[in-house]
Amino acid sequence: MTAQHLGIDHLIATDCALDAQGCFTGLSTGTLNMREGKVVRLNAWLQARGQTLAACHSTAYSDSTNDLPLLGAVNVAVAVDPDPRLEKVAAERGWTVLRLQR
Repeated sequence: MTAQHLGIDHLIATDCALDAQGCFTGLSTGTLNMREGKVVRLNAWLQARGQTLAACHSTAYSDSTNDLPLLGAVNVAVAVDPDPRLEKVAAERGWTVLRLQR
């Protein structure tokens, strides 16, 4: 709903559960869009379009180790103002680190 209102054609996000009247319940449905779930949902979205992540030039940005599965699945991983654990992994793997906070 919000994505449509903002003119966003495609959004991969955790699905919110609705009750019989169409009101949000505060629960979620399906695969959560976090950690490994981000990769699962991205692959499903691409597959529905006849594409694969391996065939795409892909870049992911994150500030947290919660996104390590996604960062590890793309061609270019960028750590943005990373938490200490992600900063260590980024250094070990040679990923770009952006520092935006002053």
